[in-house]
Formats: sequence, C-alpha cells, structure tokens
Amino acid sequence: YFTNNRVYVETMAEDPNSYAARSRAAYSQVTGQLQNSSPARSSTPYYQAPVQYRPAAPAAAAVPYNTNSVDMPAAPSPFSAAPDGSSTDVQATLVTSVSHKAGQEAYLMKKVMDKPCSSAAITDANVSAVFNHCTNMLAEMVQKSEELTPKNYYEVHTKILDQMPYVEDYFLSLPSDTAGLVTLEDLYLIAQYYPKVVQRAYLHVAAGCALLKSKERVHSLVAASSSSTTASEDQPPTDVAVLRDRVAKEILAELLDSVKGVQCPLRGLFLRHYLLQATRDKLP
Repeated sequence: YFTNNRVYVETMAEDPNSYAARSRAAYSQVTGQLQNSSPARSSTPYYQAPVQYRPAAPAAAAVPYNTNSVDMPAAPSPFSAAPDGSSTDVQATLVTSVSHKAGQEAYLMKKVMDKPCSSAAITDANVSAVFNHCTNMLAEMVQKSEELTPKNYYEVHTKILDQMPYVEDYFLSLPSDTAGLVTLEDLYLIAQYYPKVVQRAYLHVAAGCALLKSKERVHSLVAASSSSTTASEDQPPTDVAVLRDRVAKEILAELLDSVKGVQCPLRGLFLRHYLLQATRDKLP
C-alpha cells in the first residue's frame, strides 16, 4: 500500500504445501547433494607456465630454377597460353572423320550414277539419290566449318572438290541416257530448290557448268530464232556467237547471285574458289 509516497509490501506467510515451496525445497536439496559430492579444490591455483619466446629458424635459401637441369622442365613463360596438346589431335580427328564420311557419300553417289535409267520412275529415283548423296557429302564439310581451322578446311574442301567433276559429268550424260526425258535445264532448276544455301550453291554451280558446257540453252534459242525467222523472212538470222555470249553472261550472273547468298567468310571464299575453277574452261 502507499503512504506518504512510500511503498510498503506486506509479507505473507508462504504455504509449505504450495507448488513453489515444494519446488524450492527440492532444488535446494539437490544442490546441497551436488556440493557435498564435488571434490575439494586445492588451494593452489591451477595455471600454465608461460611458453618462453623462441625465435623462428631462418628459412632455407631458395634454390635457383635451373633451366639447364635434366630433371627439371623449362619454366613456362607467364605470358604464354596454357599448353594444349590435344588441339592438333582434335583437328586431325575431325579431318579424318569428315573425309571418311564424305568418302562414303561419294562412293554411294557414284554407285547410283552407274545404275541404268531404264524408266521414268527409275530415272527420278536415281537423280534424287544422286542429289541427296551429293548434298550429304557437302553437308559434312559445311557442318564442321566452325570447328576446323582454315588449313584443315581447305584440305577437306579439296577432297570434296575432287568429286564435283563426277557430278557435272553425270548431269551431262543424263539427256542422252534418258533419251531426252531429263534435260540440263531441268537439272539446273532442280538444283535451286534445295533448302540449304551452301549445298544449293555448290549444286547450282555444278548444274550451271554442265549447262554452259552442253550449250543446250544456246541450241534451244537458235532453234527458236530459226523458227521465228522462217515465219517472218524479213528478220536477219541470229548470230550463234552472240547468243552463246549472252547465255554465258546470264548463267554466270545467276551463279554469282547464288554464291552471294553465303555470308560466312570462310565458306564463301572456298565457294567462290570452286566457281572460278569450275567455270574457267567453260566460258566463251
């Protein structure tokens, strides 16, 4: 209670049977037993003697790096890249793999070329198979162009380029083997329908070179001009040399437009190389 700004607390007698009183009594009993059972402490304080300071032993002198020693390798330069001995092996493996797969496709392509074209259905199947094997052969070179170095890409490109004259010769032989059922103009158009741009450009160049060599378009234009001249005798006959030059310029312009579709510098460079090599002896 409060009296004159002072607080007085009345002390009440605690019931010995209450929970608090019994808990306090039990705790006091347990604490007393623990204190009586604990060993007596010695009057001497326990402490550890300080460790005397001992100076550290001097470090052994560093042995100079002897580059002339047989047991120790030469010290690498800190500015040199980490040695990678597997890069040459990886490139050799890639070249071998691509050459092997391209050789398999070339073998299957030549095997189909040797089949006779006895009917229209067989001719269509043979022509489709030749186109498929040729594009698969070219795809092996195109797919690995990002992994191959320019030197190894040139090696693979040279091996595949050796097979392209067989494709041109097959295109040239088809009109006579099929008795005019398949013309070089048809092959020239079929080659432009392939979806992959690099393979389409190679096939387009091969078909265009065969068309240039056969002069099939020139003969058709001469025949058309002669028939028109017969109908109207007032017009002078068309010069064959002029037609040949005009047709060669048209086909070459179409091939150049096809080659320009390849934007990769490496692929485009070797594709232009093939265009120059293929058309070198076919232009008038």
